Amino acid sequence: MQGMGRLLRELAKIGVLNSDEEAVLADLVQMLNAAVHGAEVDPRATEWAMDVGPQLIEAFEEKLRAA
Repeated sequence: MQGMGRLLRELAKIGVLNSDEEAVLADLVQMLNAAVHGAEVDPRATEWAMDVGPQLIEAFEEKLRAA
């Protein structure tokens, strides 16, 4: 996640992401990266991702509307 982590930090640094969004995206990337490489993903983590994903998208859509 080195490259993606750096990107997320830079986006937070310039104000595109707030700290909560950065943290959620970092957690999602880590979980998805593990899954892509065959790791077993805890069902609770999957539920969390399914809950937080739409909220994150809505937050981004709000930012776009405000821009």
